[in-house]
Amino acid sequence: MQTRLPRLSTTSTFGTNPVHDRLGWDDWPAFRPNPSRADQRIIIANTWCLSVSRDAHFVMFSFMISSWLGRYLIKRFNFFVNRFVPMAVDSKDVLTPQVMEHYRKALPTPDAQSACAALPGAIVGASDWLGFIWDDRRAFSDLPAFVLWGMKDIAFRRKELERWRSELTNPEVHEFPDCGHFPGRRGPRPATAATSVFHDSDLALANTCVELGRTHSPPSCRI
Repeated sequence: MQTRLPRLSTTSTFGTNPVHDRLGWDDWPAFRPNPSRADQRIIIANTWCLSVSRDAHFVMFSFMISSWLGRYLIKRFNFFVNRFVPMAVDSKDVLTPQVMEHYRKALPTPDAQSACAALPGAIVGASDWLGFIWDDRRAFSDLPAFVLWGMKDIAFRRKELERWRSELTNPEVHEFPDCGHFPGRRGPRPATAATSVFHDSDLALANTCVELGRTHSPPSCRI
């Protein structure tokens, strides 16, 4: 994908690396933890970084939405925003007309939707890249890890969460049963539930991570 979120200078400023959905993994060389720092940590929120080429849940979505019809619907009818954003939140009351209008205007033309149209195919098509990152997981698996997980997410399920639990050496996991893909959309700031493993500056960054869908990301590029 060519569309990018604004890069956070987390390695140099906080020593903390946030990853959510595709944020972080697409820019892995820039987000990879710095081994020279002793204060490295990672924040994980409803995401994955391994090949899903044999997982029917992802393969079927990728196959259907990367078809000519799926790409047409995305580019001509803003299908990600109008269909998948409502499916990705746990309660439709957060999607006020003003919020939906903000989402629709983020990428208002068919050309602007090109990256979104390419994303579904990349879920499986980027398996080599994701496999490369997963093979490099020792770069972060032993770091203190703060995991925020919306349990009503239609994309990333408990299965993906349990995979993180099994691979991370020192995870602090916070499940939010009433949250969907964007934990920061519901209730008071979930990041404040963290313990002393994460300093105040990192708590702010954790909240920033889960709020990205509201403030920084091209919303229709998020599933």
